[in-house]
Amino acid sequence: MDDDKITIGTRLWRLEEWRPRVFDRSSGKMVSAPYEDHFREATVIGETKGTWLVGEERAATTRHAARVNKRTLREPMSGGYSGGQWFTDAGKDADIWQRCKRHEIVEQVRQCDVATLKKIAELLGDPR
Repeated sequence: MDDDKITIGTRLWRLEEWRPRVFDRSSGKMVSAPYEDHFREATVIGETKGTWLVGEERAATTRHAARVNKRTLREPMSGGYSGGQWFTDAGKDADIWQRCKRHEIVEQVRQCDVATLKKIAELLGDPR
């Protein structure tokens, strides 16, 4: 989690676990949307002792707001499934970056020579 200060009025993003699909005109097929499109925007509209109430900014009531744990930025489990994960702007950007770059970086590390691997190990705190 990041260190962004969250208050009433803060914009948060919910990661939609299901894969949104979009029509790709070039192939004429339905394809998975880019990872950036898997986030839904909402606003902190209230709070209780341990949760943020998150919903549409123009909502007249918090009755249908999502209840998001202040410490973990997760919703409670529902129907045996883990609750939704919420991100601040910075957290969303970091999650997108790591999701899109992680595999590229791993593949580049696999192809490194020994000298470069030793430098990487040193950066990661391996003293050998």
